[in-house]
Amino acid sequence: MAFREIHVTLETSCCFSEQPAMGNEVDTLDYIPGSALRGILAEAFLHRSGQADALFRRVFVDDVICFPNLYPIQARPLPLSAYTCKSEPGFRNDKYRSGEPMPHGVWDLLFEDQDGFAGGKDRRCQGSEDCAHAVLKPYEDFYNGGDPDPRTIPTLSLIHTRTAVETKTQSALEASLHSQRELPAGSEFRGLLTAVDESVVKELEAALDWPVIGYTGRRRAGRVQLRLQPLSFQSPQPASLPWPTEAGWKFFTLTLSSDAILVDRLLRPVITLTADILKDREQIGFPADAGVCIVKAFCATRRVSGWHSVTRIFKPDDIALVKGSTFLLKAPVQDEERVQQWMRRVITTGIGLRKSEGFGHVCFDEPLHQLAAREKGGRL
Repeated sequence: MAFREIHVTLETSCCFSEQPAMGNEVDTLDYIPGSALRGILAEAFLHRSGQADALFRRVFVDDVICFPNLYPIQARPLPLSAYTCKSEPGFRNDKYRSGEPMPHGVWDLLFEDQDGFAGGKDRRCQGSEDCAHAVLKPYEDFYNGGDPDPRTIPTLSLIHTRTAVETKTQSALEASLHSQRELPAGSEFRGLLTAVDESVVKELEAALDWPVIGYTGRRRAGRVQLRLQPLSFQSPQPASLPWPTEAGWKFFTLTLSSDAILVDRLLRPVITLTADILKDREQIGFPADAGVCIVKAFCATRRVSGWHSVTRIFKPDDIALVKGSTFLLKAPVQDEERVQQWMRRVITTGIGLRKSEGFGHVCFDEPLHQLAAREKGGRL
């Protein structure tokens, strides 16, 4: 197994859009998807070698390397079980400007059915007497993963607006403005690149001139710089929840660090996890003879579109479970060792389809769950 931390710095503003350009407006994601990372590196490889040889196919086609989503430095996506006040959203540690109301906090509703749950009863805010118990809403943002001071990490973007030019007169074409939202120059992102074979990663490192300078974007190409940093650990060590468990059962959480594309035996899209899907050897590979029970799920789906730059056609649409989807599971205590081995393997290989494009990355020790478990679901 191989692990590398990959850093990306935007040297110019860039647009990372996964949806086809519609009309005169193009939006951007607030992170760099794994498919864009793979495309940047593949283009740099072809620019240097000039051909898609056997090494190119092994690195970029055979799913040996999982190219991750790259999130802003010191940021990670919030799990979908995180809810906040509709009136004053945010963590209690978020700093607002003087004179502005303070946020009422965040609750992890993954534990709302457990004994001793301390807040968010009936999914209403308990953060202020002046709030009139406003309803809680999902808190979709990035946070610092901090313990014991979780805080929201805001993302910045800017809008570039330009006009089409009339060919003959070289003047602005009337009623033809185009707007594109972009991530600003100087933004930094990072993620964990994983592979089942150390030699393939070393071949990728040797095949490119690091740091790699690449280009990406819609309508207006952006320039990025990529760096690789070796990591010393052999495999991340997942942790169990410090939460009282039923006799004979051990609780743990599975949180999607990126969108995941899963299908059932009839190749239909999967919109939530089941025991059968967990034990699908090709997609997730939970030990077939081990017991598992899905206690609770917070998940959502989205349609995944894409553009294949080589063939210059759109990729087939897929339905994906979105990043942050969270599942509370339990397994018999006697199966704990095998479950731990499965966790270490899945962290490296990912789950589902199109893993080399950044889909299917998971974690089992989400900091928010760990903190909320110790606080018995209290306000963060």
